[in-house]
Amino acid sequence: MIEENQPAELPATFEDLAGRAWPLRIDFVALKLIRAQTRIDLGDLATLGKAWAEILYSDEKALRVLWLVISRGQETTASSSLGEDDWLAAMDGVVLERARDALREAVENFTPPLKRPMLRRGMGAVHEVYRRMIQEAEQRVAEATSPAIEKALAQFRRGMPAPIAPESSAGSTMSGR
Repeated sequence: MIEENQPAELPATFEDLAGRAWPLRIDFVALKLIRAQTRIDLGDLATLGKAWAEILYSDEKALRVLWLVISRGQETTASSSLGEDDWLAAMDGVVLERARDALREAVENFTPPLKRPMLRRGMGAVHEVYRRMIQEAEQRVAEATSPAIEKALAQFRRGMPAPIAPESSAGSTMSGR
């Protein structure tokens, strides 16, 4: 039964460094391609948390899934065909984060409306774990590097000549006279 008050679709679009907008739309063929080529199943809510974690943790897998969705979109529309390498050349970390957000929106748009709250909770929980893991990793790196930084600074300071006191240079000129 289709409800009359269907939720509006999310934009599911991102822009690359070249300024090209990439609308993402998932269909059953895209799911099949993604599953066959990456072993990531975005269509099974029971395992979506694991699938989403793989996309968050691995930039390579995220880019591959995104490209499969984009190339599928190019097949189904009259859009110009751009090669994967040209597309990858227009991606960086910031764009990848936006593309992941658009992919999440595309997955939500694909999901039946009654299951969307469950999808949002699951993907949100995985994203929260990802965010906390990054924070903890940053803290561990800072703790591990802090002693090394202090040691390097101490060695640097020992090897530096003492600074010239302002009063001792008051009468000197550029030529030293």
